[in-house]
Amino acid sequence: PEMWEAFFGDTGGVACEAPAPFGWRDSESWLRSVAEAAGCEAAFEQHWPPWSRPLAERLGALRREANGLRAGLVVEPTETDRLVDPGRCYGVRLLPLLLDFGFDVCVLMRSPAREEDVDVEAAEAGLCEELPAEDQGRLTVRRFVDAQGLDAALQDADLRLVYSEVACDARLARLGLTGFGLDGLELGLA
Repeated sequence: PEMWEAFFGDTGGVACEAPAPFGWRDSESWLRSVAEAAGCEAAFEQHWPPWSRPLAERLGALRREANGLRAGLVVEPTETDRLVDPGRCYGVRLLPLLLDFGFDVCVLMRSPAREEDVDVEAAEAGLCEELPAEDQGRLTVRRFVDAQGLDAALQDADLRLVYSEVACDARLARLGLTGFGLDGLELGLA
């Protein structure tokens, strides 16, 4: 709302706050928010089920293929909000998105040198609070202390892919892991 006001002032337009449409849940939420802002809730409720059914069936098949596969996310305990706050990760709610795709997720979190530096337990709990109840059991958190510990955690976590903001991540390649980044994502449901 602040940005809308700053750019458009009182032009009479409608501002709509909605999650970016990445994945099924956020795409449906985005469409629902836009329909509500436009006063078209009834039309959305009428047309969404038949329109989305074939897509939901296709996504269900893809989720079944991803069932049991684990994706890895490496994060500092002070940066866990990057995994759930789209404003901190280029518009993407990365952790909920991977769970929405059907993956189990292992968050590899560095333990601080001194426990009093950061509340790691609170960081872990904060991740679960952001997830729907049905997804919380598909999230695991593992801690590591240093680079060697991260290598060991990456190898021991039975990961099929690991998020990296580095193209051709040498650490992942050396460990025989597949890296992925946001460049592989597209907006919407198609």
